[in-house]
Order: sequence, then structure tokens, then C-alpha cells
Amino acid sequence: GGAAGAVAKTVVAPLERVRLLMQTSLASGEAPVAAFAAVVREEGVTGLWRGNGLNVSRAIIAKGTLFATQDALSKATGSDMLAGGLAGLAAGGLTYPIDLMRTRHAGGIHSGGRGTAAELWHAAFMEATKGHHGLRALYAGGSATLGGAVAVEGIRFGVFGALRRDKPLGDAVWAPAVYGWAAGTFAGLLIYPNDTIRRRLQYKSAPLADGSAPAKESYLQAGRRLVADGGVRRLYRGAGVYLVKIGPSNAIQFAVF
Repeated sequence: GGAAGAVAKTVVAPLERVRLLMQTSLASGEAPVAAFAAVVREEGVTGLWRGNGLNVSRAIIAKGTLFATQDALSKATGSDMLAGGLAGLAAGGLTYPIDLMRTRHAGGIHSGGRGTAAELWHAAFMEATKGHHGLRALYAGGSATLGGAVAVEGIRFGVFGALRRDKPLGDAVWAPAVYGWAAGTFAGLLIYPNDTIRRRLQYKSAPLADGSAPAKESYLQAGRRLVADGGVRRLYRGAGVYLVKIGPSNAIQFAVF
């Protein structure tokens, strides 16, 4: 399962890189194709997989934690939604530092790169051990991510559980895959604006080139700035790319689950 998940993440890594760039960049009007071309031009073809190692590591740990925890909590609480939300919190909290490094590593286009993943980890740990924020530096912008994880996983497992109980497709062997597709797509699109805001907070929280701390930006400030840049649609930038991968991904996950 872990190997299959790693392969799947690696295959769709170029789509994930493009979507991340569309979310973190304040430049308006760039289509996915333009972002794709910019990466290849500035970083080469391998740039499309920048941050993939971090993403694969995070996904393997997070998904294993998520489904195991949700299954146990669902039996204990009798609520798929509550269990999903708590499992999302556990998985998100456990893997957040990896998620943060991945966003900082792959959230911008630079011909010289924004430092290797190892260099970013070193900077983050130096900030955590010698900076004013301590270990909280590894969870910069974490409230938006963890809150979103509770919401999206609660909704996702809640909708899937309801569909599985009501059986609108009967006992068809492929029904769980369809339910997973529907649940994941609905939850993901509903919470997508939060995903865009949290990515911006993560990317902008990185120490500056001289080692100094960046200007602080609150969740509401980040949201207002994004809306000012491109209206409410700005919060959904990259959603089309997201839809290409999220449906099939959820279908496979829940079919196996």
C-alpha cells in the first residue's frame, strides 16, 4: 500500500507542483500551462518533481495514521464524522512539519532553487532551537492546516459513511469507489479556500535570506490579500488541477478502505 501510494504521488507530482504554485503565487491570471512552462524554463523538467520526496513521505505517514485512527475511533464513538475529524487532526499534527517544508521547498519558482530540502530543514531547526518561537516554528501557520484537516476529514468520512449505509448504488462492488470519489471531491472543494490560505501562510513564514523573521500575517490578513488580488476566485486558484487528481485518488483510497 505504501509503495503504491508513493508511486501514485510521484506520477501526479507535476500536477501537485503546478497547483501549489498557483496557490502561493500572488501573480494573477496564470493558467496551469503557463505555470508548468515556467517551472521547466527556470528549473528544468526535474523541477516538476521538486518537493515530491517530502510529499511522498508525508502522505505515507499521514494516510496510514488517518485510516487506522479513523477506523478505531469510528468503532469507539459510533460517528464517522467525529472519528474522521479527530483522525485528521492526529495525522495532520504528526506530519505538519514535513508539509511545511514541502510548501516552502516547492512553493516558488527559482532558477537557483529556494534551497535544498535539507537546507530548509536545517534553517527550520535552527529557528526552532535558537529563535524566539522554539518548536512552534515547525508549526508556523499550523492552525489553518489542522483546522482544515479536522473539517475536510470529518466531512469526507461523514459523507462516505452515510452513502455506505444508505447504499444508493446497492451492493455493487464498485460502489465504495464512487462514494469515495463523491465524498472526497465534495469535502475538498468545500474547504479549498482554506487550503489556499494555509499554503500562503506556510510559504510566507519561511525565514528571509538574511535569516531574519518575515513580517507576520494573520489568517484573515492572508485571506483578504488574496481576495484583493483576484476576488473570491483567487481562493479557488488551482482547483481545476485539484479535481483532476482528487476524485480518482479518493476512489482508490476508499475502495481499499
